[in-house]
Amino acid sequence: SFSECTAGYEGGGMSVSNSGDVSLEGASFSECTASDDGGGMFVEDSGDVSLERASFSECTAGYEGGGMSVSNSGDVSLEGASFSECT
Repeated sequence: SFSECTAGYEGGGMSVSNSGDVSLEGASFSECTASDDGGGMFVEDSGDVSLERASFSECTAGYEGGGMSVSNSGDVSLEGASFSECT
């Protein structure tokens, strides 16, 4: 669970870069903030991204992806994921 996390650049709750596959089950991101991309979670230059039953609530980003931002990565699967009031 990630709550009230802040990043000065990317990935308020979690930032993953230059990695293999990313897999989370039941993760919760609440009120996380990034000044640039991915208020809750940021993934870049990585493998496939799989989030099962993840929830993103009231996360904000200054640029892109209030809940999450994924770039230059593999396939993205959001089975059962929810996003609420992310900007």
